[in-house]
Amino acid sequence: MRGLTLTLALLCSGPVQGNPLDAFGFSARSAALGGAVSAKPMDTSANYYNPAGLAQLDHIRIELGYTLVQPELSMNDEDQAVDASRGLQAGILLPLEWSGRGAGFSIGLHLPDERISRIRALPQRQPRWVLWDNRPQRLVITSSAAIELIDGLSIGGGLTYLANTSGTLNLTGQVDLFEAEETLLTSAVDVNLAAVRYASVGLNWRPTTHWSFGATWRQDFSLKLDLTVDVRADVVTAGDNVVVPDGRLLLRSTNDNLYSPEQLYIAAAYQNDTWYFGAEIGWVRWSAFP
Repeated sequence: MRGLTLTLALLCSGPVQGNPLDAFGFSARSAALGGAVSAKPMDTSANYYNPAGLAQLDHIRIELGYTLVQPELSMNDEDQAVDASRGLQAGILLPLEWSGRGAGFSIGLHLPDERISRIRALPQRQPRWVLWDNRPQRLVITSSAAIELIDGLSIGGGLTYLANTSGTLNLTGQVDLFEAEETLLTSAVDVNLAAVRYASVGLNWRPTTHWSFGATWRQDFSLKLDLTVDVRADVVTAGDNVVVPDGRLLLRSTNDNLYSPEQLYIAAAYQNDTWYFGAEIGWVRWSAFP
């Protein structure tokens, strides 16, 4: 495409999103277009926005990028210390052919460069900004496949994987009843990053060289946080006087750490040698929040 490129985004509301791809986009082109690419995905971001578009691409693509989002947020003139969301984004697309029709397979990756999962407890008096706190700190892997049914009409589906967190913090040693500085505890952490997956299905119709239409459905999902703190220690006084031998404190906390609702998007796009125009409307089912 040559000449001037104009990106037009029409926003009626700002929904709260549930994971880094929803919040900040996948690939530079899709992020620059405000995510309104379901009708005509042109790269490996089709993995997420509309997997059916993979059947319309006819070249091998290997993509590598880096995303950096640095929010600035203050309340009552106090900086809220919102973390940045940054990391590597990569994808590979393999065009295929099935019974004389176009097909495609792709894998995409979002890999934070600081941590792949985080749990952080804040004081009750401190606001928690859920969009910019633990939720963007997630490892995300997507895999999708698509096939062309008739000329210009394709269907596709895929799975997106996110890291779920569960684990145990073990503390052993001795606790001095009166002298805190005499307390000695040794810690060990055992964390399991289990994968949670959710499905997406898409349709892509390109009746002419200029017009294209798309529809995408994404399944809802919830990431569970399951943490156990296991303290085993002798309670002592005066350093060696054991008051409670083999004392134990066991604490387990379970909750929903991240939720992404069921989503449906319908989109249209027009492109010629100079202009690209894309628009889409979405339905997001937040009423099912657990």
